[in-house]
Amino acid sequence: MSKYRHQGKDPQQSRSRALNRQLRPLALGFDSQMRADFMESDLNRPTLNKPVHDLSLPIKDTLMMCLLIEHALRISELVGLNIENFDQSAGTAVIYSPKKSAWVTHRLKKHTRLALDLYLAEEQRSTNPLFCGYQMVKKPDSRITRYGAYNRAEILLTYSSRVSAVRLTP
Repeated sequence: MSKYRHQGKDPQQSRSRALNRQLRPLALGFDSQMRADFMESDLNRPTLNKPVHDLSLPIKDTLMMCLLIEHALRISELVGLNIENFDQSAGTAVIYSPKKSAWVTHRLKKHTRLALDLYLAEEQRSTNPLFCGYQMVKKPDSRITRYGAYNRAEILLTYSSRVSAVRLTP
């Protein structure tokens, strides 16, 4: 018979269970007044300013969804967009499609034009990638990655009841 109570278990796992059993009374005896003090100190702590990239997030999300849904862009097409691809006066966008290996001209829909105007006014950039990632502070020309755009779109689609049936393709 094994010297460990649970046969087939890893000895390291049994030791960690024993340690957890010894620490449990300490965790349960944590003074509630201490908890209240910690909570109070957290409330009195000054808050930091929001990073600049978080301030334009709703406008960025709106433009991203307009391009994905109204113009049926793929994520790979979305992350490849540059500001220079858009002609605001003509209301068109020239987009490279990696799947077709060709440039396609899209006439921008009304909501996409509005979102683009707001986003470009907020960003105050005239060149470089349309959507920048969170590395923009360190690397000003950093493009949002395919995974970053896909995750952002999935979050928005998951919590939106109106477009929950939409499926994105890479």
